Order: sequence, then structure tokens, then C-alpha cells
Amino acid sequence: LQSFCQDTIPNGNMEKWTLLGFNKVPENWMSLDLIYFFLGAKGLTTSQSNDAHSGSYALKLNSVSITDSTGTQNLPGLIYNQFAYTKRPATFNGYLKASSGNTDTVFILVSFSKVNGSKTDSIGGGFFAFNTMPTTYTQFSVPLSYLNSSAPDSCKLGFAYTGDASKKGYVLLDDLTLEGGNIGIMEKTNITSLNVYPNPSINEVNVSFNTTTACVASISITDANGRVVNNISSGFINQGCHSFTLDISSLTNGIYTIHTNTGAGIRTQQFIINR
Repeated sequence: LQSFCQDTIPNGNMEKWTLLGFNKVPENWMSLDLIYFFLGAKGLTTSQSNDAHSGSYALKLNSVSITDSTGTQNLPGLIYNQFAYTKRPATFNGYLKASSGNTDTVFILVSFSKVNGSKTDSIGGGFFAFNTMPTTYTQFSVPLSYLNSSAPDSCKLGFAYTGDASKKGYVLLDDLTLEGGNIGIMEKTNITSLNVYPNPSINEVNVSFNTTTACVASISITDANGRVVNNISSGFINQGCHSFTLDISSLTNGIYTIHTNTGAGIRTQQFIINR
């Protein structure tokens, strides 16, 4: 089986846009803007932004409103991308930036499936809701889990933005990737053990792991919303046992996940901060 570090999502960098009517839309991505238009929505939920994390463009996602006999209703911004895919990645990553004072919510959904005769089997996926969003570009990482050992044949990624359209809040999305894992039906990594201690932790947490080969390793910490809150590159390491002490004094109480990435796979373990 062949391992991989990072997979490009079709137009995950939001650089390709096409003209649809009078509006530019991101290639490979689908929204509900056309349906909302016929419902009488004011404005668009998806648009091109020059405020990009990298490259020239990012995707701007927001809610819109319609007014009918019952009053004004907010409609969520919805966008998704579905494409052929046969791997089993460990995380869905990207960069997110919200408008100032934003108190809205962004939902992220990842699903993997496989056609099985006349039906479609669910293989796995991940889900997160972001209630507190950063006003500068911040990396998020959504852990992915699997229901069985099968390899998928399709991947669907979706974002939903909910909020009061009159407040004109929005979120920018850019540089989306699937990372970790491997091609095929078995998880493969050169990390034979991963220990995180003490657990619960207070101001420091120790991470130790053993590698069967020399490699380039990195360690990251994600919070309960999947946001990367600490990212450490340890560089090239030799085969054998390695230990690191991470400063977590700036993090609040809660549940976190350690991600150890060697390029040949990712091992994860949760820990708790409780002061």
C-alpha cells in the first residue's frame, strides 16, 4: 500500500472561477444560490474574495434573507464539492477567517462513500461546528473516522454558514486539503506507539512515540472544534523513541487531540486540560 501526506481537493485553493450568468462561482463547487434567487433572496451566499490565505482568491460564504408573508427569514450559505476519491485520509484541513465581531456558526461536513450494486455504502467522514471564529486566517483540522475497512470511491465536502443576514457577517475559506492516511483499505504508519501524559494535564504535556524508520515529523494540537492551536515541526528524526514536552499553559480547560505526523501516516490521541 502506498502512503501519502497531502491530497489536493479539486479547486480547494479557490483559484478557479467561472462566470454563471452575472456572477462568478468557484469551479467544482455547488451552492444553492440559484434556488435562493428564485425564492427571492437578497444577494448571494457565495462570492469571490481577494483576501486570500495564499494565491489570488478565497471563497466568501455568508447567509442571505428572503421576505414573505410571514416576515423575514434567514437562509444559510451552503456549498459542497463531490469528486472521485479512493483514499482514507486522517484529517480535512484548511484555513478560515471570519468578519470582525462575527457570532455566527460554520458547519463542516466530510463524507466518504462507495457504490455497492444498487446502493451506496457510507465509509466514513467527519463533522465539526465552529461557533467562535478567528478574524485572521487560522488553520482548522477536522479528524476523520471510518465505519469499516473498505476504500471509498467518492468524497463529498460541505460547508454551511448560518446567521443573521442583516449583520452582513461572513467567513473566508481557502487552501483546503485532505491529509494523512493512505491509499487502500488499511491504515499504515511508521509510528508503533504514541503516549501522551500526564492526562489530564495542567501546563505541560509530554508526547513520546517510536518510529520504525527515519523521517520528518511534526506534532500538532487541535481543540474540540478541530482548530489547530499548537503546531510544532521537529524536523528530521532518526529511527527509535522520541519524546517532546509541549507548553499548553496558554490553552483553556477542555478536550484536545495530539496529532503526530511522520509523512507515512498520522497517529492521534486525546488528552484533557483540567486546572
